[in-house]
Amino acid sequence: MVVGQFSQDVDILVIGGGPAGYTAAFRCAELGKTVAVVDPKESLGGECLHDACIPSKAALLGSDGSATVSLLSKGLEQQCKTLGIERLHGLAHFENKKTVQVTGEVVSVVKFRKAIVASGSMKRSHPDYPDAIQVEESYRKNFNNQKILVVGDTPSAVESATCLSKHNTVSIFSSGPILPSFAPEIVKLIKRGLTISVDQPNVSEFDVVVLSGHRLPNIEQLHLEQADVTVENGVISTDDTCATSNSKIYAVGECAGCDHSAALAIAQGRVAGESACGLDAHLDAQFVPRVVWSSPELAQVGSFDSERVSLPWGNSGLAVTLGQQHGITMLGYEKTSQVITGVGLALIIAAVVLLTPGTPFPGVAALLPVAGAVMVIVGGAQSETIAARILSCRPFVQIGKISYGLYLWHWPLLVAVWFVFPGSQLMVGAAILVSFVLAGLSYLFWEKPLRFGKWLGAPVRAFAFLAVLVIGGIGLSSVFLYRYAPLDTRFADLDPAENMNWKRVFDRDAQGLAWAELDCQNRIPGAETIVTACLDTRGGRRTVMLVGDSHAEHLVPGLEARWPEEDFIRIVGGGCYPLIGFENTTEPCRKIADYLFNAFERWEEVDRVYLSVRYYDAHRTMVLETLAWFQSKGVDVTLVGQTPVFEPALDVLAQSHSNLSAFHQAARAAAITDDKDIAADLKQSLPEGVSYIDSFDIICGEALSCQTSTEEGWPLFLDEDHFSVPGAIWFVRQW
Repeated sequence: MVVGQFSQDVDILVIGGGPAGYTAAFRCAELGKTVAVVDPKESLGGECLHDACIPSKAALLGSDGSATVSLLSKGLEQQCKTLGIERLHGLAHFENKKTVQVTGEVVSVVKFRKAIVASGSMKRSHPDYPDAIQVEESYRKNFNNQKILVVGDTPSAVESATCLSKHNTVSIFSSGPILPSFAPEIVKLIKRGLTISVDQPNVSEFDVVVLSGHRLPNIEQLHLEQADVTVENGVISTDDTCATSNSKIYAVGECAGCDHSAALAIAQGRVAGESACGLDAHLDAQFVPRVVWSSPELAQVGSFDSERVSLPWGNSGLAVTLGQQHGITMLGYEKTSQVITGVGLALIIAAVVLLTPGTPFPGVAALLPVAGAVMVIVGGAQSETIAARILSCRPFVQIGKISYGLYLWHWPLLVAVWFVFPGSQLMVGAAILVSFVLAGLSYLFWEKPLRFGKWLGAPVRAFAFLAVLVIGGIGLSSVFLYRYAPLDTRFADLDPAENMNWKRVFDRDAQGLAWAELDCQNRIPGAETIVTACLDTRGGRRTVMLVGDSHAEHLVPGLEARWPEEDFIRIVGGGCYPLIGFENTTEPCRKIADYLFNAFERWEEVDRVYLSVRYYDAHRTMVLETLAWFQSKGVDVTLVGQTPVFEPALDVLAQSHSNLSAFHQAARAAAITDDKDIAADLKQSLPEGVSYIDSFDIICGEALSCQTSTEEGWPLFLDEDHFSVPGAIWFVRQW
C-alpha cells in the first residue's frame, strides 16, 4: 500500500454508497458543494442494488436481475461524473472530528467540513439457526421441493416467502405480528396465502432456514469515538435532521436504525444532504411509503387510525395491468381534511380572481396559489373530500384528459394573437377557445390512438399534417411580423424624417442606437477582463457611480449627454441585482455584487451614487439597506424610481399601427402603472439624506397618462420598460 497526502478538501464526505449515501451525495452536489463518496465496492448501490432490492424483485418476477443491476450501477457512476463527485474506493475510519482515513489500494486522508455516515449493515449469525442463510442469498439459489423456514417479520421475510413458495413448502416464523408497521387490515390480505407460526418451530423439520432482518449496523470499523459521535443500542443516534451528537456529522440508513427500508434510507439521505448544506430539512417518516412485494403487493403511507374509504382492487392501475381483481385499496382520511381541502380550493380561486398583471410576482402574492395547492394535497383529494367531489365533475375530468394538448397548443396561439392583435382581449379569448378545440382534437386523433390503439391511421396522419402546418404557419408569421415588417412604411401621418426616427429605434438591424450597444453593456467588473472605460476617471472632475441592472444601463446616454464634464463609474449588469441581501444566481451578477461591496476601494473619488433597479415588494428592505450602505461610504445617494411597464411593448405596438394617434392611444392603454404604489411606499421609507427621482411623475404625471415619445418625435422606449437613447436623454433632462 501507498500512503498518500490529503486529497483535495471537500465540503461533504459521504461514507457509504448505498441508497442513503448516494442520495445524500447527489443532493449535496446539486446544491453546489464539493463531494466525495467512500465505498469499498467498485460501483455504487450498496447491498440494496447488488444483493437485495433489485435481485429480489427480479426473482419475484421470475427473471434474472443481473442486467438491470449492471445498468443501474453504470447510471449511478455516470451521475457521479456528471455532478463532479469524487469516488474513493476503500474502508473509512475517523481520525478526528475533521479528517477520515481511507484504506484501499492507496491509503489517503480526507479533510471534510461535513460528513454523512451511510455505512449500512452487515450479516450476523443467529445462535438458534447456525446454518441459516441470509434472505438476500435465497434469491440466488434454485430451491425446488424443499421445506423452507423463513425467520423474521420484515417485508423482506414476506417477499422471500412469496418467491420461494412457488416451488417449495414455506413457513414463516415470527415471535410477534408479521409486518408490525402495517395496518392489520392490510396484512390480512397476505396471511391466507402464507403459513405463519408464532411458536418456536423444530428446525430439524426443515431443509433450509432463511434469516430476515438479522443484521448489525456496520459501524465498528469507523472509530466514531474519535469524532465524538454517540452510539446507543448499537446504532448511531440522530435527530430529525439526521444530525448526530457531533453537529458536523450526520448518519443515515441502516447504521442509524433505518430498519432495512430503501425508501426510508433514501428519504434520510435527502434530508441529511440538505441539512449538511445549510437548508432547514427534517424527516417525517410517516410520509415515507412502506412497500411489500408480496401477493398481492402491499403499500402503505401514514397510519390508518382514522376513518377509511375502501376501493375495489380492480380499479387500481396495477390490478388492471396484472389482470387481477382481488384485494382492496384503503384510503385513510380525517374529517379535518374536508376543511383543509376546502380552504385550499378557496385560496386557489382567490388567486385566479385577485391576482392581476400588475401584482408583484413572485412575492407574497405567490402564497395564494401555492398555499392553496399545498392544502389540497395535504388534505388529500380522496373520494369524500370537497376537492375530490369538485375535481371529479365531468367538465374537470374532460379538461384533465386534454390538459397535455392544451398545454402544447395555447402558448403559440396566444403569442401569435398578441403580435397580430396587440391588446385585444377579444382575440385572446378566441385563441383560448381555439386552443381547447385543438387540444380536444389532439386527444381524439393523436393522444388516445397513440396510447390505446392503432394510431397510424388516415385520420391521425391527416390531423398531424394539419397540426404541423398550423404551428409552422403561426411560427413563421410571428417571426415575419416581428422581424421583417416594413417599419419605414408605418405611421403615414409622420413626415419622412420623423418616420425614420421610429424605424431607427425599433428596427434593431437599422438603428444601432440602443443603450444595449454601448461599451459597458454586460462588461462585468471582476470578470476576466475589466473594461477600463467603465471604471477609469480622468481626475479633477466630479465623479458619479451608476449602480444597478438594465434599468441603470439605459440611463447612461442621458447622464453623459446632460453632464459631459463628469466622469462615470458604471457597475451595472442586465438582470443583476447588486443589492445587500440579494442572492444573485448567475456568475456575472455575483461578480458585480462582489466587486461593488468588497473589491471597490476608491470611494473617496465618488461624489454621488445613482441606484436604479426594477424592484418589487420583496426587494424593499434590500434597497433601503443598500442605500444606507452607500451613505456609510460618505457619498451622496440618489434612488431612481421605477418606470411604467408597457404590455405589449412599444416596439410590438409599432408593428401593428400605421397611425400615430392610434399608436399613442394603444400605448397609453398598455401602460401598467401598478408599481407606482410600490415606488411611493419605498419613497416614504428612504433614509434621511437620500434623494429620489420619481419616474412616474416625470413620465406619466398625476393622471397617469404616460408619455410615449419625446418632443422631437423619438419613441421614448424601445421595448416594454427600457428607454431608447433619445428617451434616456429626454428623461435625464427632466431631473
